[in-house]
Amino acid sequence: MDTILKTFVSMFFLLLLLFLGANLISASIDARNAQAMLADAVSEIEASNCAASVIGEWQKVATQHDYVLAVSSISHSDTSEKRYATATLTYTYEIPLLSFTDEHVLRAQVR
Repeated sequence: MDTILKTFVSMFFLLLLLFLGANLISASIDARNAQAMLADAVSEIEASNCAASVIGEWQKVATQHDYVLAVSSISHSDTSEKRYATATLTYTYEIPLLSFTDEHVLRAQVR
């Protein structure tokens, strides 16, 4: 009888560890995807010299992935061609098994 109880308790903790590990890996993949999307957006915005149409398109893409992309651009008065911006991507980081949800913010400079 003692062996059966130990086996069930061991299986319970093994399954708990398995599901917790899967949730942590899933959250890590979600964070990496958000970082990759921000890097792609910054790269394309830089290539277009901070064009408003490109920024708007990336904001639509971010919305489709449940992210919020904000781009604040700064243009210097001495040259109209050089523009700088800061891209901010906000996404939800969650681990469902632990009922943990947090808003993470990624920032990148657009040159």
